[in-house]
Amino acid sequence: MAWQKLCGGTGYDRATSIQQTSDGGYVVAGYTNSFGAGSYDYWVLKLNSDATVAWQKTYGGTSSDYASKIQQTSDGSYVVAGETQSFGATIEDFWILKLNPDGTVNWQKTYGAPNTQNPYSIQQTSNGGFIVAGRTLYLSVGSYDLWILKLNPDGSIPFNTSSGAIVIDTSATVNDSSITLTNTSTTITNTSATITNTSATINDTNATIQQQAP
Repeated sequence: MAWQKLCGGTGYDRATSIQQTSDGGYVVAGYTNSFGAGSYDYWVLKLNSDATVAWQKTYGGTSSDYASKIQQTSDGSYVVAGETQSFGATIEDFWILKLNPDGTVNWQKTYGAPNTQNPYSIQQTSNGGFIVAGRTLYLSVGSYDLWILKLNPDGSIPFNTSSGAIVIDTSATVNDSSITLTNTSTTITNTSATITNTSATINDTNATIQQQAP
């Protein structure tokens, strides 16, 4: 173990995504109700290579907002994907933040349709835009369906007006948080998990594809 740290406040705090950054440090995303503006807020920490804090901020509204994925972009900024109940058009919408290298907001938008949408993954594409994957209850063939969005570099997407899907610019409150990282002393134990071959049946699928944007 090179180092191990504990970070959190008096409430419930959860990390959902981490990535090593180009400067040798780390960026961590999750959500917190120890700090911020609402019930739960996005919580992003930029750590140095020795796990000291470069900056830490919350992003949110008056209801619950949960970050699920963060990635450093080619320009040294960050993109965060998650779901929001504070902004948007429906119960829960995709909420994407493009952050500057210092954690200030470059742009922030929700992507929604009637009912519930939850994103789980985001990645920058070769043209500088973003691909987002998650689930939706809107126009679902079953319970939840996959919902995949291809965004332009500025976060825009040309939803068809007849699709019911919309993009909304948001105005989240951004707050500095004040967590102190604490050294921990977890014991590292070798495990002995059993590895078993599986025999899953592989079938071709015929999913229905519905398009909301060109």
